[in-house]
Amino acid sequence: MFSDNIQIIQDSFLKYKGTSMYFALFAIAELFIFLKEKDKNHKTFLLYYSCFALFIILNPIFQKCVNKILDKYVYWRTFWILPIGMVIAYVATCVIKEISRKSNKIIVFFTLCVLIIASGQLIYTSENYQKVNNLYKLPDESVEIVEIISKIPFMANKKVMTSTALLPDIRQLNEAIQLAYRRVPNGQYDKYPIVDYYNSGDVENLMKLCQKENVNILIYDNSIELAISPTHYGFALYAQTQNYDIYIPFQNLEFQKEQTNS
Repeated sequence: MFSDNIQIIQDSFLKYKGTSMYFALFAIAELFIFLKEKDKNHKTFLLYYSCFALFIILNPIFQKCVNKILDKYVYWRTFWILPIGMVIAYVATCVIKEISRKSNKIIVFFTLCVLIIASGQLIYTSENYQKVNNLYKLPDESVEIVEIISKIPFMANKKVMTSTALLPDIRQLNEAIQLAYRRVPNGQYDKYPIVDYYNSGDVENLMKLCQKENVNILIYDNSIELAISPTHYGFALYAQTQNYDIYIPFQNLEFQKEQTNS
């Protein structure tokens, strides 16, 4: 009856646990609190609350109830309510506090620091981060594209169709620029046919949906092979960056030229 929900919980735990070392330290810390902690208030929050929260998170009935709000792709975030860092830090402090000699305190302190550091993995890798040269801390090309769009004159209610990779950057850089579809946190854009048409280079069907959504700016990833150019559907190439071609309606471009010449 709850086999699917149990599978979601298992998959979510595997996504969250990392190397499993922090969960091991968390379990050891909870055992320490159970055996050594005398303060009832501390014990209630650090131990009883944690156990109750873990029971709720791992409960397939709870997962089934919240499935419509927290689907299977983001359920792993429920593990955030566990005070793992707080519990480990508290127990580490208690252990150091119980040591009498100062030299031993220092040794234990650095040992625990090394243990905690070694239990995790470095996230500042080239796969997760890239060097940028702007204050927004976003890819330089994204900033360049948004600046180009922002400076397009004589165009009200700018609405953009672009790649899923560029979508969140535009949203962060300029909230006034509308988007043809919403960002999906789990990266599953199956419910958006407009994204499929974009990624497959099916410009004909893409333009039909763009017209329906009142899209007036098309930013195409130039690595995608197009079945036909957007220029066949009333769009003109306005600007280019290293990886993207920016199109706007032909009449807007002609109007700009007329205004510039006059």
